[in-house]
Amino acid sequence: MAYVNNCVAPPATDALAEWEKVKDKVLDPKVAYDLNFCYPVGELENDRVKLTPFVPAIHLKDWFQLSKDHGDLYRFMPFGPFDSEDAVGAWIEQRIHKDPGNVLFIILDKASKKIAGALGVLSTMRERMSTEIGFVMILPEFRRTHVTTNAVGLLFHWLLDDEKDGGLGLNRVQWQAHASNAPSVRAAERLGFRNEGTEKWQRGLVKGKEGREGVKERATFNGVGRDSVVLAICWDEWNDGGRQKVDGMMAYVKHSS
Repeated sequence: MAYVNNCVAPPATDALAEWEKVKDKVLDPKVAYDLNFCYPVGELENDRVKLTPFVPAIHLKDWFQLSKDHGDLYRFMPFGPFDSEDAVGAWIEQRIHKDPGNVLFIILDKASKKIAGALGVLSTMRERMSTEIGFVMILPEFRRTHVTTNAVGLLFHWLLDDEKDGGLGLNRVQWQAHASNAPSVRAAERLGFRNEGTEKWQRGLVKGKEGREGVKERATFNGVGRDSVVLAICWDEWNDGGRQKVDGMMAYVKHSS
């Protein structure tokens, strides 16, 4: 029996050029921004922090100004640092907005009323009932404070709590860390993620990023690849003590800060 393969690879896109096409509309505060996420999404908050979806008309300028002098935010990220608001906007449009599995949040610290950082819910798949917490970027002023614990704790409740309790009832929440980023691995383990191992050569990296040197013809981009530590917390672990652990950590941070 004859067969064909008519698959055509999508053409490479110029992110900045694509951003210019939609920029005016996206940055117009009179136009409601479509988050384009595969689940209903809104603000998440407790008495310490508030997570609000990243809306470029509201947050783009502030995030660029706050992050532009802190290149370390992007050291282990597969993107950034960014040299302009347009570069951030182009990244948001291409990497976050166009994929219904991704949504980015701004973290607001309630006590100071300042932006404390940003983090994303990524690679969400309804059919697998799974997602990932990633792109965690905490501004220097708020590192080693209540911010990360409370922000991730709020996401845990939203993602893993049963639907009857206001959550999405997902089965699995993943966390990936650059293999050289030991603080990220420790932070994830402290929050209850279980280390599942390291994926070698998990992705290629763009020029200038730290990674694993290899045989250039077998690596992508500039011949540097990344090994990623994969961690996860699943619904049964969440229900079997994970929730209580995270709630206790959030309460402890609240009491001690």
